[in-house]
Amino acid sequence: MKTFQLTGDIADFDYHSQFCDFVSSRAVKAFVNSLQPGEEATIEINSCGGLVTEGIAMANAIKNSKAHITAHVTGLAASMASVVACACEKLVMNEASFMMIHDPWAIVIGSAKEMRHEASVLDTMKKAILSFYRGKFSGTEDELAKLMEAETWYTGAECKANGFDCEVIASDLKAAASLTGVKYE
Repeated sequence: MKTFQLTGDIADFDYHSQFCDFVSSRAVKAFVNSLQPGEEATIEINSCGGLVTEGIAMANAIKNSKAHITAHVTGLAASMASVVACACEKLVMNEASFMMIHDPWAIVIGSAKEMRHEASVLDTMKKAILSFYRGKFSGTEDELAKLMEAETWYTGAECKANGFDCEVIASDLKAAASLTGVKYE
């Protein structure tokens, strides 16, 4: 099974160093395009998110793929990284991993007209983001929009308990075996 590491910020360029990582939609598209129809693959996510347009391009590449792609949140899927995670066919989270969802935001400099325009752009971006979350959320779109507005953080277990369709890997797994009545842990 092929695995892609989505680690670092979602940006419109790729850069990896010992200090910081950036991943572009180009890198995710290349990974997705390398998959055969029906092939199983995993995208391991530990990212605080990044650019909305790059995250949407990643999510659309995943949604349009004929492969079976699982998102595995190993640390953090925040902001646009949570959108990428929800675009995958299956969502897996470690119990002690995190997902954060929130309304898109921007830094704007300009006139009142330019700021009103940017607000309408952000409203449009929120609709696009909601379209990916809806596929993994059992509640209503209004409930989901309120969670985004509040900037909601969940652990893996909380994500599942609050309506997101995800498999949770428990942190306290123990193996047990018994041989001639003696239990080993």
